[in-house]
Amino acid sequence: MVIQQQNMQPVTPISNQSIITNKSSQYYLEEGNKLLNIENYEQAILCYDKAIAIQPDCYQSWHFRGVSLDDLEKYEEAIASYDKAIAIKPDHDDA
Repeated sequence: MVIQQQNMQPVTPISNQSIITNKSSQYYLEEGNKLLNIENYEQAILCYDKAIAIQPDCYQSWHFRGVSLDDLEKYEEAIASYDKAIAIKPDHDDA
């Protein structure tokens, strides 16, 4: 038996980039926190950076980015991230 394909359009593969941009900032924040908890600081920072790119005013992403940088002893960068978190939400407990 031969099945004929009529009016079939080729399927366009979904790129990894389009999948990444469909994630929410909350998703990346949570993934970053998981990585931070297992001391995978570099990968955690990448997740926080993605969260910040989606939602730049998320003080939590800036704060935990600072924590990760602090753990890597990148103190100046950590302070800059902490300062950004404080500027966004000065009354936060971790400020």
